[in-house]
Amino acid sequence: MDRGRDERGHRLDFDALEPRHMPAGAGLWAATALGTGDVNGDGTVDPSDLRAFAVAFPSRAGSPNFNPAADFNRDGVINAKDARVILRSMAPLTTRRPLNVSLALAPEDRPDFKTSQISGGATMHQDFTIIGHTTPGSLVIEDNHKSRLSGGSSAYKFTGPAHAVDASGNFSIKARNTEGVNNNNFLVLDPFGGRLIIDFPVLWIPYASGRIGR
Repeated sequence: MDRGRDERGHRLDFDALEPRHMPAGAGLWAATALGTGDVNGDGTVDPSDLRAFAVAFPSRAGSPNFNPAADFNRDGVINAKDARVILRSMAPLTTRRPLNVSLALAPEDRPDFKTSQISGGATMHQDFTIIGHTTPGSLVIEDNHKSRLSGGSSAYKFTGPAHAVDASGNFSIKARNTEGVNNNNFLVLDPFGGRLIIDFPVLWIPYASGRIGR
């Protein structure tokens, strides 16, 4: 399979943010963290660093969530290159295992009646939460639909936001429906170098049934 495409032929773009030079004086902390993954500077690379990294992903120097300590290669951009550094540096929380991901709607977002069959979920709510389970210590990156290539390209743009998977393998993602069926696409990177793309379509029942104006 083409390493630049998934099994459906979608082109993958992991480094959509172009590197920029970091301004002078961006912080000694960034220099000490270079190449180590130690975002909080406590001398170890653990889930607390992964959580701090996820908050800063994606960003570039000058943006509100930019953290120079998470820019491991000091190119002024926090992106997939830095994500690979922290995942490679953090001690795995489990033994090596196949990368699998399960997703579902949070219980409070599920309807209390039978709905049309869909591979993801269905909800009455415009704002909802997706809950998931995968390999502990993984990083889950959202597909940013707004940054996709123009002209209706089907290329994924995994530019975040990102979410850290906790030591029990759990994570949650807040999302918003904008149409009848909403595709939620995620790239999961585990500490062993594995990666997996998973789609989770959500049916917004009021919109699909015509109760909300189009």
